[in-house]
Amino acid sequence: MKYWNALNLISGFGPKTFSKFISNFDSMEHVWKASRKELAGISLNSYKIDFFLNKKKAINVDLEFEKLKKYNVKLINILDDNYPCLLKKIYNPPPVLYYLGHLPQKNDFCLAVVGSRKHSVYGRQICEKIIPGLLGANIKLISGLALGIDTLVHKISNKHKRRNFAVVASGLDSINPLNNRSLAQDIIKNQGAVISEYPLGVNVRPANFYARNRIISGMSQGLIVIEAKIKSGTRITASHALEQGRDVFSVPGSIFSKYSTGSNELIKQGAKCVLKVNDILDEYELIIRSDLKIKTDKNAAFNLSTEQQKILDLIDFTGRHIEKIAQHSNLNIERLLIILTELELEGLIEKNQDIYYKKIRG
Repeated sequence: MKYWNALNLISGFGPKTFSKFISNFDSMEHVWKASRKELAGISLNSYKIDFFLNKKKAINVDLEFEKLKKYNVKLINILDDNYPCLLKKIYNPPPVLYYLGHLPQKNDFCLAVVGSRKHSVYGRQICEKIIPGLLGANIKLISGLALGIDTLVHKISNKHKRRNFAVVASGLDSINPLNNRSLAQDIIKNQGAVISEYPLGVNVRPANFYARNRIISGMSQGLIVIEAKIKSGTRITASHALEQGRDVFSVPGSIFSKYSTGSNELIKQGAKCVLKVNDILDEYELIIRSDLKIKTDKNAAFNLSTEQQKILDLIDFTGRHIEKIAQHSNLNIERLLIILTELELEGLIEKNQDIYYKKIRG
């Protein structure tokens, strides 16, 4: 393993180069000690060979491996049986994964949940409503430890003592953002893991997030988007998920909210629309298990705000047009749409194509 780590320290040795190593050498130690002629024999260009032979002079293989032990970082390579099986099947899977804690087990059912770094109150409410239901179905959640929706995913999972996993865009000796380092420790305490393809000493760079996002989706059966702008890392993760053949789910938001432009567009392009947690669970024929039930899941008592209750009281079981609701609520249309969506997510009302809302419970 120390030679896998040493080779991964050479910038420019990505998944394609490692694939050549695996196909043509019997071990990574053999690669490390290979002659120029042997390296040329696997179609490495002369520039890359010169770069490697020069760079490896400054790398102490044993010392670098000891650094991993110092930080309690574990290492797994793509040939290991415990390497995440779904990730192994994507285009250009990372040849090496570094992790703190415990990787997902083979029988774990994992979904990724991502969203805006600057979420709205609505985004928080969605997380507090949907995530407990997913946890109650024994789903293990994966996100990116970023600020915003990612943070909520991990915090809610940790609050309920559920294993969850964070994939980061730097070496595990410099986990970012700084504000979430204690959150990372909580993930590890809950038998989850903080995971990276980057060796120690690699700091965050913009390009790393793009690469990191393919791992978040690649480790998961499907991806759930909770608030995203049109141009965002969340949309990039969704693109990776589609390329990898993963299911993509998206929670709709107000057409007036900048935080929902991307998630609404995903639905328009074919992502599965999520109005309640069962929209996800039914896709996989999963149920919320009684022994894992969480108080805040869909079976919990509804704790409506004054505004929500006011709007619910304006809607009957036969249906009411949104203009009539707006007229009697004295709310602006943006705020009204947010509340109506919240009530839909609670399973209290439903909307038909003519913008009529009708009460279905409560």
